[in-house]
Amino acid sequence: MKVVRCEILEVDIPFKLTFKHSLKERAESDSIFLRLRSDKGDTGWGESLPRAYVTGETPQEVVRIIRDVLLPVLAEHPIQTWEEALELASGLEKEARKKNPDLPDRIGAARCALELAFLDLAGNHFRRSVSDIFGSRKREWVEYSGVIGSDSRWKIAKSAIKMRLGGLQNIKVKVGSQDDREKLRLVRRLMGSSADIRVDANGAWSVSDAIGNIQPSSNSASPASNSRSRLMTMRAWHRSPNR
Repeated sequence: MKVVRCEILEVDIPFKLTFKHSLKERAESDSIFLRLRSDKGDTGWGESLPRAYVTGETPQEVVRIIRDVLLPVLAEHPIQTWEEALELASGLEKEARKKNPDLPDRIGAARCALELAFLDLAGNHFRRSVSDIFGSRKREWVEYSGVIGSDSRWKIAKSAIKMRLGGLQNIKVKVGSQDDREKLRLVRRLMGSSADIRVDANGAWSVSDAIGNIQPSSNSASPASNSRSRLMTMRAWHRSPNR
């Protein structure tokens, strides 16, 4: 089985609501969809969501890297088994970098779209599931979580109430502004003591900022002590000035 055709689609998917956080305000999702076809008639689909403000990858650059760098490496290797497909997917970026030493450090969005499509293609051909890679099934259900962006108190309250009425118990709150503590207290009050709340600063904090914010925010937003509760976890990205 060999990849013989690739179709790349750039799709802007509009949101029903504008979403805000410390790095960006977005009203649509700039997505890349990719379809591979093999010489045996199989098809595989992949997708990625490049975010220039996160990794520096633009949709246009993702399309270029897939078309000119990664796809030629993939297309030159016919595969005979599912195991060969996994090996090729695993070593795709390494081989591409050998042939293209000037590749940017971060090409994750491009690799994601192509790798997903290739694994889907190989899985369809060899009648195997990608879930085989991850071992036995861990649980029988999928747990959804909600996300609350940086917005007015009214919109934050409205989102929290809707999520509680919808039965969500895991909530991520976007932080990185001056009113973070008040925002977290409001979400905690509306979500109740049993909900798990985590925060995401989206690069707005340095490591020292994160350390300074963790304890005060945890005290104001952590759930009450009971067997179902866990303290809020906090994430902050450390960004080098050179990136």
